Amino acid sequence: MIAVDPYSYHFLRDQLLCKPPQVWDGRGLPIYEALVRIQGGGKTVHTSDYLSAHPGISEPVDFYSLGMLSHRELRGRPNVRFKAFVVHEPPVFAPRLYRILPELTSVFERVYVHNLSGDCYSLKGVDQSKLRKLYFPIPFNHVLMPFWARQDRIKKLVIINSLQNPWIYRCVDMVGVQSARGLRLNTLSEIFDSSFTGEEFYSYRIHAVAALAGLSAIDLYGMHWRLALSPRIVWPTYLLNYRRLMSVYKGPTESKFATLSKYAFSLVIENTAMKSCLSEKLFDCFYAGSIPVFVGPADVADFLPPESFIDARRIGDWRDVWTYLQSLNPRQIENFREAGRAVFTSGRAQPFFDFYNQVFS
Repeated sequence: MIAVDPYSYHFLRDQLLCKPPQVWDGRGLPIYEALVRIQGGGKTVHTSDYLSAHPGISEPVDFYSLGMLSHRELRGRPNVRFKAFVVHEPPVFAPRLYRILPELTSVFERVYVHNLSGDCYSLKGVDQSKLRKLYFPIPFNHVLMPFWARQDRIKKLVIINSLQNPWIYRCVDMVGVQSARGLRLNTLSEIFDSSFTGEEFYSYRIHAVAALAGLSAIDLYGMHWRLALSPRIVWPTYLLNYRRLMSVYKGPTESKFATLSKYAFSLVIENTAMKSCLSEKLFDCFYAGSIPVFVGPADVADFLPPESFIDARRIGDWRDVWTYLQSLNPRQIENFREAGRAVFTSGRAQPFFDFYNQVFS
């Protein structure tokens, strides 16, 4: 039997095995297809709560976690083999998982993280022989032609992101981590130590959108950007730039690929500068044929060809970036788009597309 601890309690009760709706634009599809392949090979698959509901199970169980910590309840069961733990998020988003890496590497055979060098997290007490490189899973290994082929594009930038307040994650981290000796409260120096969590780009993203809004160069889509009674708004960076943000805010989007396909350029700012930490954001642009204007890890070219995106920090400030984008002729624009499509045909996207197959192999 295979038991999988999902990344959220919403996917317990075997909901992880349900095909994601089409409106999710591929979200959830990589893990769903990986589990379907396992079932097709004759193995039984359940989410982790099945084991708690059936304590009498004696058959061998291979246990995998995508981020939850149910393994702590199962360590006394001799038939459970703890195979792999996947840390999808960087420390700025999930600091507690990185603080318990010593525990995770003592329990699991493999632990997947964004980089193996300890950039933005501590290797103290970590069994480094258990660490493996995480390639953020993507749903498709080809462009989505109905979107990619679109030619009548708006010659400006688009960004699709939900509002995220990084201080929420720091405050949550104050609770600390559960250890064998009980709950330990993290110290203030730990909570605000950016050498551990890494530089967050949530604030940088807001400043970038505000600067480009002043140039009428961008449209903003996503959830939670309007003022509401929520901890998200307790954030000076957001409040001080609110008027600029609202001047370009277009509301939520029903399909990110359809929205991306309307624009020639997309602003892609990762959540952190953490080494080798790439999410699905660049690939979403490649799928839809929108040229990514990128800010993120400095080693991005180790994974994707530099001719497939525009590195904003190599150009200058945002006015310089906008001037550069306006100067591109149709042939240059098409060269960027073709380079993005070649990411799939050349095999550069394969480690990301095959990631869950490697985890469950």
